[in-house]
Amino acid sequence: MLCDASEQAFACVAYLRITGNERTCLAFVMGKSRVAPLKPISIPRLELQAAVMGARMAKCITDSHNVNIHVIHFRTDSRTVLCCIRSDV
Repeated sequence: MLCDASEQAFACVAYLRITGNERTCLAFVMGKSRVAPLKPISIPRLELQAAVMGARMAKCITDSHNVNIHVIHFRTDSRTVLCCIRSDV
């Protein structure tokens, strides 16, 4: 799950990696993007919205597939998002 944002939009994309019998397959599962609101919002806030969209997308994917997903990795380039996730607030 990859999430990112800019002044114009925020988005996330999901890929599924299947390994077994000395083969690894990588497949695009889902992608979603939203245009940033007309009212100016800070980039860290848009990055956080992209992360929330990614978490919701992960739940949707795991609920709708019959494949047993063992591990989900979330990626972002925003230190602010990581700090918000790790905070106690």
